[in-house]
Amino acid sequence: MRRWLTTVLFLLSFMVVFSGRLDAQETDSLSRNSEIFYKQISDILLNTPSKLNQAKSQGLLFRLDTEWSQGRFNKDEKDAIRHIIEIMRGRKLKTYPYLYKYIHALTLLAES
Repeated sequence: MRRWLTTVLFLLSFMVVFSGRLDAQETDSLSRNSEIFYKQISDILLNTPSKLNQAKSQGLLFRLDTEWSQGRFNKDEKDAIRHIIEIMRGRKLKTYPYLYKYIHALTLLAES
């Protein structure tokens, strides 16, 4: 199961990296500390004027929290996730739908 998850994360990162033009824009970096990183992602998802998106994000983060904090993802997988999100932010992809859908996919993988 872990091998399958690692393969999916690798394929997702490959698609993000090579799916369009590569930009070398700098963004503020996300933390390498797992707990701080999770808080940063939570803040990004909840920072929306849409009440519907806020409610959806809260539900999603509630589901992901236990999987994230209780070791469902190992260090390498968390680093790969952080790297993919850094690329998404560097390309200035919108939080909704892109980041939300990526986090949702991770949640479904973690729950399977």
